[in-house]
Amino acid sequence: MSKEQYTSVQVSRQTYEKIKERLARSNMKITVSSYIESIILENLETSELMSLYGPFLSYVGNSDNTIFINDWKQRRIAGVSVNMKEDGSFSLFCDLDQSENCVHVGFVFALPQFYKILKEKGLSSKGLKIS
Repeated sequence: MSKEQYTSVQVSRQTYEKIKERLARSNMKITVSSYIESIILENLETSELMSLYGPFLSYVGNSDNTIFINDWKQRRIAGVSVNMKEDGSFSLFCDLDQSENCVHVGFVFALPQFYKILKEKGLSSKGLKIS
């Protein structure tokens, strides 16, 4: 692509260094610029998909093991609990639908906050066991 097809974007030095470190650790052979572009495009795509498949759902917040989802259709807040089990697995439970398999539970799987909770509980995304 020619230079006319690009524009500049600024990131803090701290963010830039963090990205460089991540690229070095992962042995990815791409530039920082290409990495940032791929992250932005991925986030845009995720956002578009979320608005298409869950336009009536939005993340509200979380506390400890529960993620709160605003359901605009039902005009209610759903609390989806992350229940840790002794064998290292987990299950999700929606208090609004009283279900482990509803649209709110599915929506939670798309949220980065969910994976932060798992990380805080000592689970890595590579060793996920869902029961």
